Amino acid sequence: MKKKLIAASIASVLSIGLASNSAAETITFDGLAGNYMPGEYSHDSASTVLINSAVASIGGFQFASSGVGLNPSIGADNGLIFVDMQNWGSNPGLSGAAIDTFLTAWNGTDYAMFSPSLTFNLASNEPFSLNGLDLVMWQAGYGETQATITGNFVGGGSISQSVGLDATALNSDIQIGNDFTHHDLTGFTNLASVTITKDTTNFLAIDNINVTLPPVFIPDPDPVSPVPEPSTYAMLLAGLGLVGFMVRRRNRQQ
Repeated sequence: MKKKLIAASIASVLSIGLASNSAAETITFDGLAGNYMPGEYSHDSASTVLINSAVASIGGFQFASSGVGLNPSIGADNGLIFVDMQNWGSNPGLSGAAIDTFLTAWNGTDYAMFSPSLTFNLASNEPFSLNGLDLVMWQAGYGETQATITGNFVGGGSISQSVGLDATALNSDIQIGNDFTHHDLTGFTNLASVTITKDTTNFLAIDNINVTLPPVFIPDPDPVSPVPEPSTYAMLLAGLGLVGFMVRRRNRQQ
């Protein structure tokens, strides 16, 4: 027992200099549209298309569309598309019609759109938290009225939150403003994955997914050269004093 206490005291002293932090970051999809992606169905100057649950690796996460009902004529049960609306009108064959005629989602940056559902998780399979995200139907008139965000907990169980999809969020000023609505989430912690579903088989646009990643422990690369804070000295001396006390006590009892 005494040896265990001494070992624990030494370990606590040696652990000084290790730091842990939970990092929050936002997944924006910027720079993905129009570039080749492993497993893609196709890409052009303004979009990159994945179908049939093909996985996209982004910022340590894996994204994949899921479900059935997108476009059987091309053999696509579901789809995940990264869109560069800055250049969408220059896409050969579209001649700007998509952004000049219809109310199409716009926020001035690249974003993703999916149908009919989207699932994502950390590639490392570690737990994470979902703090919020931006959503809007991709084009007005598609008929979506509601989306459901479901967080699947590590070890089982889930949490869900439904959000309304308002067609008026798509403004009539092409390439001006932000059509997306931000939704803050609570209780979406210790998640294994997140699935987003909606009430039609048409496209939903998503951007700015804010997540909190698991803690990362980083050892001090050079614990000798930096000058420790006074509180660090106090912790070190207390730990060494405890070790010395345990050693003297053990010697007296022998």
